[in-house]
Amino acid sequence: MNKCLLTLSLILCVVLSSCKSKVDPPFSITLNEEGRIMEHGDEFQLTATPSRGVTFSSEDKNVASVSSSGLVTAGLIGKTRIVATAGSVQAFCNIEVHPKIRTFPEPLLLFGEGIERVKERFDTKYPEAEYAEAEGQDSFARFFPNIRVGNELVNLTVQYRSSDEGKLVAVEYMTQGIHTMRYLPSYVNERYLEMGRETYSQVYLSVDKRVKVSVSISTGRQTATFTHGPRP
Repeated sequence: MNKCLLTLSLILCVVLSSCKSKVDPPFSITLNEEGRIMEHGDEFQLTATPSRGVTFSSEDKNVASVSSSGLVTAGLIGKTRIVATAGSVQAFCNIEVHPKIRTFPEPLLLFGEGIERVKERFDTKYPEAEYAEAEGQDSFARFFPNIRVGNELVNLTVQYRSSDEGKLVAVEYMTQGIHTMRYLPSYVNERYLEMGRETYSQVYLSVDKRVKVSVSISTGRQTATFTHGPRP
């Protein structure tokens, strides 16, 4: 009899102990941030109250990623949400990522359109651009002197290349100077996914894979070439 009572007591202790260690999900989660505007590469710590049993995830890891502890890192330009989850309860933090390099002109990636039509649209959008000598028949080039990035000035030459049929096939961005060599690769890195290397170039793709960018760096010269990506 005593042995039975002892056994039952031990079982009851184990059951009660397991019940105490079980964490019931909270009725609500409060985050220290409801939203944050960030720049590419920035980080901040997101915390949840209560914190026990809460997991973090990102709705778009290309725009912002989050660690298991809630450290948020800004990626590509765009908007997403960080989700804190405990059981069926969720809380959200809105993330908006802006570029650090905002003064470069955005390329007109109108692949397949007539080069003359592209040139008209370019000159309308960027009347401040100066004429530059183009390489190749039917292509055109423009020069942007003294683009300010932070406290430095960058000279940018853009060239729109044409096919034999007179259609746009490539856009080239070229900068020169050792002290400003990081800006063009950074501009691409803020907007496109890094995919690896091909020969002497670093290759990037747009999220939808419709644009491919090849970045090459040589002494005193940096080039980013935009072409049509693998997706139609």
